[in-house]
Amino acid sequence: MIRDSTQNRRVIYRSSLMSISRDSRYVVLLLIVVSICASAENVQSDPQHRFTIVVPLGWKVTTSAETMKLTMGDSFIQILHFPGQASAMKVLQVAMSQASESFAGGQPLQQGETAFGGEHAIFANYAAYDDRSVSVYLRFVATDSGWVFYAGSPQSGFTTLRETFLKIEHSFQLTNATPPNSAPVENASPK
Repeated sequence: MIRDSTQNRRVIYRSSLMSISRDSRYVVLLLIVVSICASAENVQSDPQHRFTIVVPLGWKVTTSAETMKLTMGDSFIQILHFPGQASAMKVLQVAMSQASESFAGGQPLQQGETAFGGEHAIFANYAAYDDRSVSVYLRFVATDSGWVFYAGSPQSGFTTLRETFLKIEHSFQLTNATPPNSAPVENASPK
C-alpha cells in the first residue's frame, strides 16, 4: 500500500508538471503573438525630432534633413516641409510642382479641407502616370505652416493600401512644432 501511495503521488506530480508546462507553452506563445503585434507598427521621428509618424510593418523608412520617405513596393509616402509659404495653397502648389517632375498627366480627382498634425490643412487627390506609364493615385495634404503629406501608389494597388495611407496620414504629430506662418491680416477700416 505504501508503494501504491507513492505511485499515485508520482502520477499526480507528473500530471501537474505536464499541466504547468502546457500552461507555460500557452503563456510563451501568447507573449510571442503580443510582441509580434506590438512590433507591427513602429513610431518614427524625423532626424530633427520635429514630428512622429506611425510606420506599419513592411514599410521601409529613409530620412534626410529635408524629408522622411516611407516605401513599400511601388507605393510611397513623403513628409516634406516648405516653410515660409503664405498659405496652405502655396505649400500645395510647391509640392505639386515638385511632384510634376516625376509624374505626368495629372488629373484632379478630389480636393477639400482636412486636418494634418492637428493643423488645418487642404488636400488634393490626383490621377497621373509615372515614368513607366503606370497609372498612379497621388494624395497631397498641405498646412499653412508648410507641412506636406505626399503619397502615391499604382492605382491597381491603391484600394488595398487606402486604409494604411489614411492611418499613416492621421498618425502624423508635430513634436517640436514649427510656429505657423502668420498670414497677412487685412485691416478693415471702421465704418
